[in-house]
Amino acid sequence: MFLSLVFFFIIITLSVLYLNKFQRKTFGFFLVFLLITIPTTIIYLSKGNLETFFFEEKINKIVQEGINDPENFKNISPQVLIIFLEKKLKKEPNDLQGWLILSRTCVLSGHYQKADKYYKNALELFPKNENILLEIALLKKKTNQTESAEKYLSRLKNLYPSNIKARELLIEIFTNNYMHVKAVKEYKELAIIKKGEKEYLENIKKKYNLY
Repeated sequence: MFLSLVFFFIIITLSVLYLNKFQRKTFGFFLVFLLITIPTTIIYLSKGNLETFFFEEKINKIVQEGINDPENFKNISPQVLIIFLEKKLKKEPNDLQGWLILSRTCVLSGHYQKADKYYKNALELFPKNENILLEIALLKKKTNQTESAEKYLSRLKNLYPSNIKARELLIEIFTNNYMHVKAVKEYKELAIIKKGEKEYLENIKKKYNLY
């Protein structure tokens, strides 16, 4: 708030100096200064919103209270949490959990483009992170961008061969896109990893008709 007020008075002062052509007439200067400042302040107080001066502090307080009391955390508005994390991550970009929470909050609140942007930002900083790769693939699948989903899942599978969820999603995508050969190949690789879990493998085979 203090910086905003300082900036506000600097602008008015420069405006007054300009109007007075930088003449050193003290009385005239202050007269014009007051004639501009008083009406401007009255108009702002009557039409403006003083909460804008305290907006960031208010958000920080709300989120901090939620962190300190998990019961209240669920009551925090997604919009408030998004704004808080956007500001926080500008200052602390290497906060992995911050990126994940921000991206997930965007997904849950339906801001898919923002979520996609933040997952990609996170991937630039953490290119091999298992959670980010899986979650951006799920987002791509959710928004019917199956080619992109496949790309991220394949990357995830190559980095983490034992990631079962990635393989299941690939089987689902290949099946839905009538790519039976690829789906069967993925199933066979999954069967090697899940060797001995006959019931699980049989359920996958039935679910996706991989006979």
